[in-house]
Amino acid sequence: MFNLETMPLGGYKTIVVDPPWPYSRIGYKNKQLTPIPDNYRLLTLPEIAALPVKDLAADDCHLFLWATQKHLRRAFSIVEEWGFEYRRLLVWHKLPQGVQLPGLPDYNCEFILHGVRGRPEWITVKGFKLCFDGLRGRHSEKPAAFYSLLKRVSPEPRIDLFARKRHPGFDAWGDEL
Repeated sequence: MFNLETMPLGGYKTIVVDPPWPYSRIGYKNKQLTPIPDNYRLLTLPEIAALPVKDLAADDCHLFLWATQKHLRRAFSIVEEWGFEYRRLLVWHKLPQGVQLPGLPDYNCEFILHGVRGRPEWITVKGFKLCFDGLRGRHSEKPAAFYSLLKRVSPEPRIDLFARKRHPGFDAWGDEL
């Protein structure tokens, strides 16, 4: 399991969380369809809600919680359980395409819930679009366009929880670094 003892101390003005939401690995005619690698560790919804995110936050803090279609409703309540107030929804339009399983639509977007604690400031909101295009990477990797956007609009210090790689201007924590 993820070692929460290695999570950094608080004081972050911008927190990004991309939790490993619980999913089933779906097979179809001897082929795995759900693009979840076997070594990718998932958390339960109660485990995600229990993450010590509020302990990482400065008094005035932006939270960006990544969520998929399946867990979007629960993500709203998790934002509140972590001590943040929901403000807006950002949408990542995946390029060149999303994932399409047989009999289902093309899941070509993901969502980021923006929440606030206190009264965090923005560096700028000029050109801050709530829907943005970004290239898909490996499983669960988020687009560079997202990190570029946050570096431009949100204050430091910043942390990326469950990060897949390091991005300049962000501390990073997770098993897959």
